Amino acid sequence: MPAAPHRHLALPTAVLTVLGLALLAAPSAEAAPAATWHAVVVESPIHIPTVPASPARPTAALRTKAPTGPRAFLTTGPTRSTWQVNYDAGFQANPLAEAAFQRAVDLWSLNVTSKATIIVNASLKMLPAGQLGGAGPAGFAVNDGGVYSPASTAYPDALANAIASRQAGKPVDLDPPTATSTGADINAVFSNDPTEFSYGTDPATVPPTQYDFESVVLHELGHGLGFIGAVKVDPATQVGTYDPGSPTPYPFIYDRLTETGDGAAVLDRPRGSAAMRDAVTGNNLYWIGVHGAAADRGREPRLYAPSGWQDGSSYSHLSDVSYPSGDPDSLMTPFAEPGEAVRDPGNVMLGMFQDMGWQTPGLPGSRYTPVQPVRILDTRDGTGQAGHQPVRLGVGSTDLNVETRLSGVPSDATAVVLNVTSEGASATTDLRVY
Repeated sequence: MPAAPHRHLALPTAVLTVLGLALLAAPSAEAAPAATWHAVVVESPIHIPTVPASPARPTAALRTKAPTGPRAFLTTGPTRSTWQVNYDAGFQANPLAEAAFQRAVDLWSLNVTSKATIIVNASLKMLPAGQLGGAGPAGFAVNDGGVYSPASTAYPDALANAIASRQAGKPVDLDPPTATSTGADINAVFSNDPTEFSYGTDPATVPPTQYDFESVVLHELGHGLGFIGAVKVDPATQVGTYDPGSPTPYPFIYDRLTETGDGAAVLDRPRGSAAMRDAVTGNNLYWIGVHGAAADRGREPRLYAPSGWQDGSSYSHLSDVSYPSGDPDSLMTPFAEPGEAVRDPGNVMLGMFQDMGWQTPGLPGSRYTPVQPVRILDTRDGTGQAGHQPVRLGVGSTDLNVETRLSGVPSDATAVVLNVTSEGASATTDLRVY
């Protein structure tokens, strides 16, 4: 991707002070602003996305060696969320499948935070040839205003409940169980053909002719938790669109965070246009959330956008060219591989979840370490500036090279938390800090 243009500090006449508060080695997820939530009917274009048997993978631009390093995904420790799985008769008749499904659920419970119980309806039954199974949000809720005010954004039920509960400080279920409904947040359906799957606990023993059931479930529950977009290509008209809610169309939170390599958001294209189609089928699609990029060593994660639209696989997956088989971030690529076990969503996916509003374990090294507050910049008296000369900021842009060597911030810190205050403005002031 082309590098983003350098951004300057732009503000009208004012003075600026910056107070360093704490050290943060990687950005943390922020709670969404308080907003009015309500359930909506949204037709998801891949409500039950399938994981077909894998075709031949592209060979161009594959990494020759998977990156190594500490992983953020937790496999032990206290649970961060409570899950309720309603297993149907198919699962109850196959205890090995039920146990593997539950292991995937238990792993997710260690890695996504929610005060609200996450309810899953799980079904095991015959599926068409080539389909291993799928999962998706059972419903959506709209945040009116909130993060992307004034545009309304649809959030999958589990994520909406987690954010609403965080805002309220107590469990909130926007679509609770009733006498006639389980109130499910995620619907999951998988093939009951036991010859297709390995249900074992040891990922090293998956036969080369079978698929690891636990890995497939882990992947599909990721869709149910929010790794899913509404943008699609209409097969009849061949235009790009996203499905409407009631009474107006709502893009998903996932859609808000996608753009093409030229830096243009997918949603900037007109809904129902060839331009939107080209955005999601041009092999040039990226995730723009800061946490996802931080998890991929500063690169914007690349999404799966093949030239021919593949319903159920395109768009709502990571690129299998950028994250090939064997890569630690390959779980959310579009195709399952026989003999392969991937039981870690990967740092990139967890970063993307943070961008959407989930609270997840911090990326390796992302420890919030308080330091004594210190003023590192004051344009009134020149603190933090070379020569300690006062600086009066006027209309336009000003670069301020802040000296931090005396601030107590370690040299290997990757981010800091700051308080920024503008004082003494001589006119209506719009302060923007980059």
